[in-house]
Amino acid sequence: MSEELEIEITEQNQPYWQSLDKGVLSFQKCNDCKNCWLPARDFCPKCLSENWQWTASSGKGTVISWVVFHSAMNP
Repeated sequence: MSEELEIEITEQNQPYWQSLDKGVLSFQKCNDCKNCWLPARDFCPKCLSENWQWTASSGKGTVISWVVFHSAMNP
């Protein structure tokens, strides 16, 4: 039995989901240290810069792992 995932689209992650709708995987890239990351956040997790941009992937990579983020439920 498969469950349908409920995705929370926020102002922060909306560009990611919009690019997926177009068939493009995009990620954030820091303009200062060149670090790349997902999931979306307001600053670079490496150097804490807020100087970043959304970048489209080349499509030449290989997925070797993935993560499913789960939210803890309140007791």
